Amino acid sequence: MPIDRAFTLPGIGLVVTGTVAAGSVRTGERLTISPRGVAVRVRGLHSRNRSAETVVAGERCAVNIAGSFPDGGEPGRGDWILASERHAPARRLDLLVNVSRYAEAPLRDGLPVHLHLGTSDTVGRIALLAGRSIAPGETGFVQIDFAEPIGALYGDRAVLRDHGARHTLAGGRVVDPFPPRRGRRLPARLAVLEAAAEADPGRALIRLLEAGGLVDLPHFALVRNLAPAELDAITEVGGFLHIGPARAGVAVTPGRLDALCAEIVSALAKFHQAHPDTLGPTRPALLAQLVRLAPEAALEAALADLAAASRVVREGPVWHLPEHRPRLTQGDERLWERVRPLLAVSDLRPPRVREIAAELALEPQTVERLLGRAERLGRVARVADNRFFLPETLAQLAEIARELADGSPEGAFTAAVFKDRSGVGRNLTIQILEYLDKMGATRRQGDARILLRGTDVFG
Repeated sequence: MPIDRAFTLPGIGLVVTGTVAAGSVRTGERLTISPRGVAVRVRGLHSRNRSAETVVAGERCAVNIAGSFPDGGEPGRGDWILASERHAPARRLDLLVNVSRYAEAPLRDGLPVHLHLGTSDTVGRIALLAGRSIAPGETGFVQIDFAEPIGALYGDRAVLRDHGARHTLAGGRVVDPFPPRRGRRLPARLAVLEAAAEADPGRALIRLLEAGGLVDLPHFALVRNLAPAELDAITEVGGFLHIGPARAGVAVTPGRLDALCAEIVSALAKFHQAHPDTLGPTRPALLAQLVRLAPEAALEAALADLAAASRVVREGPVWHLPEHRPRLTQGDERLWERVRPLLAVSDLRPPRVREIAAELALEPQTVERLLGRAERLGRVARVADNRFFLPETLAQLAEIARELADGSPEGAFTAAVFKDRSGVGRNLTIQILEYLDKMGATRRQGDARILLRGTDVFG
C-alpha cells in the first residue's frame, strides 16, 4: 500500500493512510515500511469509517502501526507498507513509456525528470534504451536512475514530469524494477524487456524463456508480485524444465541447459590447460567461474547431467574431464603408499604433518610437499595449515553434520554439538566446520550451522 499520509494520534500512536494496491492486510500482521526497511506490526485497521480486521485491494484504510524508527526515519508520503518479502528497494527502473502527444519536445537521453509512482515524487535521469529520442505520441523503453532508493514492482503506473515539475512528459508502467546498468541497450536485453512487458505472467514467463532460456523463479515472482498459489499455477503449465524445489529454483529450456553444459566443459578444459598438474577444481571454485551465466541451481543441474553422461568426472571434492589424468611420479607414489594409511584413521583425527614426518622419519617439508601434490590430484584436502584429510574422512564428517541437522527441530547444529558427536577437539572442530562451509556443505547462521549439501560434496 502506498502511504499518502502519516500522523500520530494521542492514545493510539502512529497511523498511516492509503489505498491498498494489491493483496490484503490484517490486524496483527508484521510488515515492512519500504524503502526504509523498518519492520512494523499492524495494531489496528480502520476502513469505511469503522474498525476492520482485514482490508483488501482497492479499499482505502488507515493503519495503526508499531515499530522502532530511527530519528528522522518515520514513514511518510511516498513510502510503501508491504509484506517483508516484497521489500526490495531499487535505484533504477526500466519502464515502457508513452510520450504525451501534447509534449513540446521528444523525450531525450539524459533528461532529468520527476517520476511520480504510487505516492512518491522522485527525481531521476532518463536513459533511452533504443534510439536517440521518443517523439510525442510514441512509445519506448527507458531506464531511469535515482539518487535515492525507490519501491516499485512490475506493472506499477508512473507519470514523468519535467525537472521543474511543471509539464507532464509521459506516462508508463514499470517493466523491470531490478534492471542491469551494463548492456542495457544490447539487442538481447531489449528482447528480454519485450518479453517482460507481457501483461499475462504465464505468457511472460514463456517469452522470457524464449528470449534468454532461463528464469529465476523466486525473482520472477518478486518482480511480478505473485502470490505462491499464482506461481504454482504458472509453473504447473510446464513447457520448460523446473530445476529445484517448488516455488524456488529456476525454469530453463533444454537448449539453455545444453549450453550451460558446454560452458562447464569449456571451463574445465581451460582449467586443465592452465593447471596441467592439478586434477581439477572443487565444485565451489568451478561454479564461481560460471555464476555470471546462471543461478547456482541451473549450474548444478548441468553438472549433474554431465556427470550422468560421464562427460565430467568427480574424484573426491574435485571435478575434471575424463581424459585429464595427471599423476604422481613413481617416487611420490611410493611415498604416498606409506603416508595414506596414517591418514586413514578411525577416530576422524588424521595426524598433523609433523606427526606423519616423525612416524616415517622424514622431514616435515617433504611430507607437506607430497600432500600438496596429492591435494592437486584430489586425493586429500587441506583442512588446516598443518592437517590433511582423505575425502572419505570428510564424507564421514559431513554425514555427522547431516545427522545433527536432521535431528534438530530447527535443522541446525552448533560447533559444541558437532564436537561431542565427532569426538574431535574444539580447535579441529572449528577448522572442519569452516572447511565444510567453504565447500558448500554447510552455512553458518549466527552460532549454528545449517546443512546445504550432504556427503556427495566429497564423493
